[in-house]
Amino acid sequence: MALAYCLDCLDNSNEAQLTVYGEFLSFYPPESEVKIIENSSWSCAHGVERWRSDCSCGTGTPNCHHKWRKPLRDAMNYLRDELAKLYESSNLFANTNPWTIRDRYIDVILDRSDENVNAFLAENVGKNLSDNDKVRALALLEMQRNSLLMFTSCGWFFDEISRIEPVQIMRYAARAIELAKSLFNVDLEPEYLRILAQAPSNVPELQDGAKIYELRAKQGRADLKQMAAYYGITSLLEDFKQEFSEGCWDMSGGALAIKENDKITFSAGKVHVHSNITGVTGDYLFAVDPANKKGSSLIACGICKCNGLDLPTEYEVEELQALFQSEDNEEALFAKFGYDQFTLNNIPYNSRHRLITELLQQDVHALEEQIKAIVKNHDQLMEYLTLLGSKPPAIITTTAEFTLTSEIIKKLESDYPDINGLRRDFEYVNFWQVKPDEERIRFAFSDCMNEMMAGMCVGGLSLQIIKDLNDLLTLFSEKFEWHLSLYDLQNLYYELLKQNKSILKQDNGELSQAMRKLGKALKFSDEILSKGGL
Repeated sequence: MALAYCLDCLDNSNEAQLTVYGEFLSFYPPESEVKIIENSSWSCAHGVERWRSDCSCGTGTPNCHHKWRKPLRDAMNYLRDELAKLYESSNLFANTNPWTIRDRYIDVILDRSDENVNAFLAENVGKNLSDNDKVRALALLEMQRNSLLMFTSCGWFFDEISRIEPVQIMRYAARAIELAKSLFNVDLEPEYLRILAQAPSNVPELQDGAKIYELRAKQGRADLKQMAAYYGITSLLEDFKQEFSEGCWDMSGGALAIKENDKITFSAGKVHVHSNITGVTGDYLFAVDPANKKGSSLIACGICKCNGLDLPTEYEVEELQALFQSEDNEEALFAKFGYDQFTLNNIPYNSRHRLITELLQQDVHALEEQIKAIVKNHDQLMEYLTLLGSKPPAIITTTAEFTLTSEIIKKLESDYPDINGLRRDFEYVNFWQVKPDEERIRFAFSDCMNEMMAGMCVGGLSLQIIKDLNDLLTLFSEKFEWHLSLYDLQNLYYELLKQNKSILKQDNGELSQAMRKLGKALKFSDEILSKGGL
């Protein structure tokens, strides 16, 4: 805020002018020229050894070596050279220098609209390309893009090969290897891993670069079948969407679910998956068992190619369910799906994390309802024990804390907070002598207050909203003395003061009194409030 104030003062004065390097240099061109010493850097006293050897330059992590840097560089160099040979061998770019096309591919990366991609391919590869040739050309260019990305310098900059930066460049390498295999049926991974195995980790459990690649880098890859499985598992969600995008993937289809006691016990359907990067597509049948008894995962999803997207019938879904849930159908299950039987472990990491959260949230919601029922059934007992000066059993107290937290947050997240209901909830908090989750409630409180204040910044002053804001602040800060984050709320209040200064200056009634009370509660000085018309 101090910096913002400083810049604002400079911008509104004649004492100085804010500028950028480009503008400054246009007025004051360089008077001398320097030549950079090749193979040198600002962060390594040994030239550029920080990016290729155990030179001791790092971020100072105690007892860390950098012996992994050279093997990591060697592995990437090997992969780069092999990918370059494959790229040059493609006959798609016979009429143009393939490396010129590679460099021009930036125009596609910046604009992946169908019109731009088609224009690029027509100009650089050839007109009247088949769909397969379009996909192949884009896949070749993506292979080279990942070949460049895997040399991102921060991959070598820090102290440990298992950090997120080296893992990320390994993920680029994994994607390049995957594309090379699909395009040329050449597997570059074994030799790449052989070299990576010579890169020792500082973490004994992770051993070396090869193990880190297997554990962390390959998990980031995604292909058509993985995304089809991801779509299939989302069909277990209550708010399952038949059409949506995930990263660069578009998915559309449908599912038929079997339910027991309002809970999905099996789901099957079909999905069309399309990559916005390479244009590759596929249609798949999926079958999802959320309570797989035979595997180590709670969720199993089988995937196989299909023709058309007509949903399976109820009878067909029941047949698929029998394949998963009968112990005698292992061979039939393999005959149907082969090795394409996925679990949550096979879903791309970012998608997996979000999906697990959503699946758990469904169960959490159901548990919340059960817990509320328990508290409701025992509220008179808790009241009686409290009057006697006895504490209820710990499990009931914990349940009450969870329930009250949930109820308070629910009221704060509603379209408009139920203040009287909140007061009752806090009376229970005091009477039962329980401790709801203060941190979660404080976040919900801040969001609620900010939304109410922001609404007035757009829609104008409201006496009732100002009174409710005062009541909420009193309830949360004075009565319960909770430490509240008021930073955003103070900024919104100040904006509201500036917008309505003339209105507040002319008003000597309830509105200005309520605004002044709110300002004092938000710790504004009398000077600021006076300048705002109060």
